Amino acid sequence: MVGQGIVSGNMTGDRTYSGRQTFAQGASGAGIQVTYGSNIWYVDGGKSTAVTGDGTTWDKAFLTITEAVAKAGNDDIIFIAYAVYAEAAKVAITQHGLRLIGVNPTRTFGGAGLITTNHSDDLMSVNANRVEITGLTFWCNTGGKNGIVFGETYDPWHCYVHNCYFGTSAQDGSGGEYGIKLNETNDCSDTTIENCTFHDFNTAGIVIKATRSRVENCIFQIYNGKIGIDYQQSGSVNPEGICLNNNMVGWGAGSNGCTGIQVAGAVTAGRILIARNVIANCETNVTGTTVDAGFCQNWADESAATYLGVDAS
Repeated sequence: MVGQGIVSGNMTGDRTYSGRQTFAQGASGAGIQVTYGSNIWYVDGGKSTAVTGDGTTWDKAFLTITEAVAKAGNDDIIFIAYAVYAEAAKVAITQHGLRLIGVNPTRTFGGAGLITTNHSDDLMSVNANRVEITGLTFWCNTGGKNGIVFGETYDPWHCYVHNCYFGTSAQDGSGGEYGIKLNETNDCSDTTIENCTFHDFNTAGIVIKATRSRVENCIFQIYNGKIGIDYQQSGSVNPEGICLNNNMVGWGAGSNGCTGIQVAGAVTAGRILIARNVIANCETNVTGTTVDAGFCQNWADESAATYLGVDAS
């Protein structure tokens, strides 16, 4: 391309540029690597026009996440602007490599798009590989339902959830069941959850029945009698995964019934690592710490000078 000067509007097709390029208004998607043949879609529930578009630019953005997911293919990217998204039904992701990215220039706490309950189902389900979800808030107020459920109908692997907020306005433990539920009916191997916040869920912030999961650098506010992370036995498969550098606090004083990290049943040495977690004001800190199988250097407020469950070896 030679001698075009200032260019505005939409350009389609392949382009090759030589020399330095200057974008006066910024460039949507700059710094984001997109697989050849995949697309970027835009969602803005707060558009001043309140009219949905074809999702190809911010000006033509969809009004709902559901529209974008329905249009997206494998390895596509969906940018989601700051707004409240009361989707009419569960957002069901079945595209491999799909990325949902909340766009939030001000970095307000809890992510950009706020997905809230407007139906009697989970907020989102993932039944695909390599899905990434970041920068979003999941506000789950339906009892017995969840923020994100992985593996309802498919065995997803290598999914990644980070920098998201999971909560409920029912701060009495009567809201959503779990923030994230791994392995509804299928394994969800190698799922990573990091830099997320969970508060006040009716059973636990995260429940894990999956192989090789990783939960790291998350914050949990646990309501009376509830659990931060619940590792459950899946059939004959013992709980396994890596749980590092998380911070947890229980509600109430004294015998509040809260459990920081619960590990059900037996564990297999070398298959689980629970280390460097800080647990405050929970009646039970970490279950299963008597087993010499990867529980080490976890801290609790009741014994500031002593680790919890130091691996004997």
